[in-house]
Amino acid sequence: NIYVGGYGSATWGTPLNAYAGGSDAFVAMLNLSGSLQWHTFMGSSGDDAGQGIAVGGSKILYIAGNSNATWGSPLNGYAAGTDAFATKITTNQPPTVAASASPTSIEPGEETSLTATGYDPDGDALSYSWNFGDGANGAGNNLAHAYSAVGTYLATVTTTDEYGESGTATVEIVVGNAPTARFTTSAIVAFEGQPLAFDAIYSTDPENAIIAYTWNFGDGSPSGSGQSISRTYSQTGSYAVTLTIVDAQGLTDT
Repeated sequence: NIYVGGYGSATWGTPLNAYAGGSDAFVAMLNLSGSLQWHTFMGSSGDDAGQGIAVGGSKILYIAGNSNATWGSPLNGYAAGTDAFATKITTNQPPTVAASASPTSIEPGEETSLTATGYDPDGDALSYSWNFGDGANGAGNNLAHAYSAVGTYLATVTTTDEYGESGTATVEIVVGNAPTARFTTSAIVAFEGQPLAFDAIYSTDPENAIIAYTWNFGDGSPSGSGQSISRTYSQTGSYAVTLTIVDAQGLTDT
């Protein structure tokens, strides 16, 4: 990387620290192709100038210059007039992370797959640690976890780079008991053309409302919907009627 120091009298680009006013010292990092990677301003609303730069180790920069006002939290305070200054900058940028789970609605004891996708602007290696929200923890960017009790949980992942900078993300997991699908029919033996009534009134859910009923009549006809429904078969044969229900949590039973 290439580091450039100096001073400017106006803001430009998207600095890590904003331009304060007057003439501010700045430092910028470019890659070996000359593309700007980041830059930051230093100083007060008065006149500040960076006049020297040194690389002090991995991701450590030292900037020297002069300033005519106090700024930041100096170890030794600004005296008056134009004072020399020296400041240390850690150039490491924190990583970011996104979290996802599949599925996000599960039953107690059922596993969900958790995925963390991290990005580090400096290209540093990342580690991942999870707090599942139920007192358990895990490590890694891809793992599975099962919850033992009904409830809503926030699983939090923290990604950390080689220099201790970190980012976090959360994903919500809802744990509940699945519904139970049950239905009655007006007859299990019928004639061709005889209407048959089907009713899912005995389907139950211990916690949530049942929001969808889907019927498959086993004869290739389009599926039906609704708690109760009628069907007429036009040909002789044996047909398996299937009911699938979905509750407000997204859990199903057939």
